[in-house]
This record gives sequence, structure tokens and C-alpha cells, in this order.
Amino acid sequence: MEIATDDEVRLGDLKFLGNVGAWPRIPADINPRGWLRNFTGDELEVARSLLRSVIYIGSREFRQALAVGIKRLSTTQLEQGRLTGQVGELWREWLGRSIVTVPLGSHDDVTSSGIMCLRILKEMGFPEDRMAVGERMYKVIAEQDTPPELVMLDDLAGTGNQFARYWNAEPHINGRTFPSPAALQVSGAIASATYLPVVATQIALSKFSDELPNLSVSPTHTLGLDYRAQDENSRLVPEDQRAALLDLLRSSHSRLGSKHGPLGYEESGLAITFEHGTPNNTLPILAPHTTVGDATGWTFLRSK
Repeated sequence: MEIATDDEVRLGDLKFLGNVGAWPRIPADINPRGWLRNFTGDELEVARSLLRSVIYIGSREFRQALAVGIKRLSTTQLEQGRLTGQVGELWREWLGRSIVTVPLGSHDDVTSSGIMCLRILKEMGFPEDRMAVGERMYKVIAEQDTPPELVMLDDLAGTGNQFARYWNAEPHINGRTFPSPAALQVSGAIASATYLPVVATQIALSKFSDELPNLSVSPTHTLGLDYRAQDENSRLVPEDQRAALLDLLRSSHSRLGSKHGPLGYEESGLAITFEHGTPNNTLPILAPHTTVGDATGWTFLRSK
């Protein structure tokens, strides 16, 4: 009788999770066996621990998280409606005065993952005429009889930098300069602004609180500082492996040459991936195609 190795047992567990949708499908969407072959000796046990700590948000969970974020906005209507028996009417009124958009990397970036959020919202039955991005968002805002409530959807607020740039930028679109979303709020062109990322880090939330005081932020999930690889209380590996993890990230970076450094974009140090893709805030050794140099001999964990 053959005895299964520890890796086979662990990968069998991950394959089961993939079959039920709680983990990427093996080997179609993720290649943990090949990825583990990148490491040898003492590195291998640290890599195993890191692999078990990867946070994966599949399409079903992502869709539910978006729904939770939108439903949370109905709290005020529910509180008022229960007193008057007009819950449905008040919610429909809110829908009629709201505009939902996404914080694009640039105001004409139609490939942004945020666009996927609008597509999901449309599938849920949200009024299509209340969703707008780029130049159309400004057109819809200008057409309203009263200042609308602006809702911005996103998958991840990692450092908060990208959203802060979007919030304060005056976009140039088709030869015209438009006011920033922040300016729209200050001028009263919009009645309120709410940012709904599916996941936000504590670092991003602190940045918004300090630098964007007029913005309401309501993430579905929050990642504390201890979800970063470099935190002294990191959850990504056992306590006795924390120093070894940082050594592993540095040594792997010398092989990968990621433009974001061994901890990812702005040293985010995260271990998170979505079914639709892996953000650059994720540790480069977990992320696909992050190299700027020669990664010959390296097997990526995911293909996207």
C-alpha cells in the first residue's frame, strides 16, 4: 500500500475546496503542485504555510458581497419605512436618485475590474439607467432634477492610493476637463458619495479617514494589518516562520524581478486573489505574470 505524502494530502484538501467553489479549480485555474516545486529545503515548509493562507474570493462570494454592500445602503429606508409602512416606496425613491459608478484607473478605462461590478449589478436587476462611468456619469448627474447620491463599487481597496487619485482627479475626456468627484460633492452637484469596495485593508480605511473626510466608505470585508506578510503579528504563516517568510519573499524576488518589489504594490504584503484576477497588492510570488525580467524555471500559481 502506498502512503500519501503530506503535500498530496494538503493538495487533496485544496482540490476538494476547488470542487465546491471555495478555492480555484485545480489544475484549471491554479497550480499549487507546480508552484510548490519552486521551493526546496526549509523554504518549502514556509511556502506550504503561505499557500494555506491565500484568501480566495470566487464569483459567487463576490456577487454576494456586492449585494450585501448595496443592501446595506437601504438601512435608512428600512428604518424610516417601518414606521410608515413605506419600505418599498422609499427604496424605489432611493434608486431613482442614485447613480452607481466605478473608480476607473483612468476615466476611459473600460477594462477596469470595476466594470465587472456594474455587470453583476445589472444581472441582479439594478436599473441600468442608474449606472454610468466616465463622461456619461457626468452627463447623467447633470440631467438630474435634484443632486443624486453617488455610489462607487470596487473589488479591492489595498493601499487606497488608486481610489484617492480617482476621487481628486479632474479627468480630461474628449477634449473637455470635468470636475473631480470630490469637487462635485463640495459644490453640491451630488448629495452624497459612498465607496463600496468588496475588500478593504485597514491601511486604506485609515487613509480615507485622514484624507477624504467627506467620503462614506463601507467595505463588505476588512483586512487588518496582521494580514500583511511583513506585520510582526502576521497571520499568513505560524509565528516561528514569520522571519523565514520575509527571507523567502526576498530570495524569490531575486528570481522573479517583480517591478513592485518582494511585497507587492506599495509593500501591501497581501495574500488575496479573486476569481477574476489577482491584484498587484498580492505578494509577487503568489501573483501571475508579475515579472519584468527572466523568470525561466518559475511556475506561477495562477494564470491570471
